[in-house]
Amino acid sequence: MKRIPVCMLVAALAVACVASAQPVATPEQQPGLKARYADLNGRIQNTKQYPSKAAYEETTTQLRSMVTDEIMATLARSDDAAKVRKAIADVQGEFAFSSWGPDTTNVPFVEGFQLLGQPGMAAAFVMLRGGSGIPDTLPVLQFYTKESGEWKLRTETDADFHGCTFMVSSVESPVAGRSWWLSWGQTIGDTGARRKVRLYSFDGKELRTVWQRDELSSGNIAVGKDRKTVTIEYYRKEGAPGVPRPPVRVHEEWYVTPNGLDLGSSWVSAE
Repeated sequence: MKRIPVCMLVAALAVACVASAQPVATPEQQPGLKARYADLNGRIQNTKQYPSKAAYEETTTQLRSMVTDEIMATLARSDDAAKVRKAIADVQGEFAFSSWGPDTTNVPFVEGFQLLGQPGMAAAFVMLRGGSGIPDTLPVLQFYTKESGEWKLRTETDADFHGCTFMVSSVESPVAGRSWWLSWGQTIGDTGARRKVRLYSFDGKELRTVWQRDELSSGNIAVGKDRKTVTIEYYRKEGAPGVPRPPVRVHEEWYVTPNGLDLGSSWVSAE
């Protein structure tokens, strides 16, 4: 057997160690990935010629997979929610919904949590489609858990906020073994500025809706600092048909309970 000089073995080992120590490139460091996302998204958002419905949905699926893959790749390196959030923003680039401002959305949203002693991560992002003024948004909310050192996507939903703005917040779960999350959004381009609210419960495997409100006209929604209360404000029409009266602003304070949200107090103010 031919013997390899010791000096060559040492050099080879040194090169291997340096190579293995190199960090995996992030989307920001992979201009090809970011450009690929921009190219695909540009085919279904604010374009002069839209593809067929089938191609439109297929492109949406590809974009969604790209974001999910980056979330998984980032989680494999780090459990830091801020790094996961940055990875989503980097790959979406100019097509990230955050460009609409903090009053419209807080996505990309990423927050870690504990579920029966096991780490979990909630991630939300929005894919922009359709026109630039009134986009056909597709908000996605995903839940990951880590078991035996490996992160896995357990469940996700995109069913409730098509064509809406999107906000997400954790609330304190009153039920053991579940994490609770509040989402809300306003229909874009709706002259009535209608909003909807959903309260979700995640048990580590499945996601279910435990409370909801729809058809809220304008107003605001906010989660309390203690994550145990939710304030909902909206406008309510007054008067009878043919006898209009100015609308009133309704203020409601809801409390997180095992049944969902229970109304604690309500009052109106004329505006």
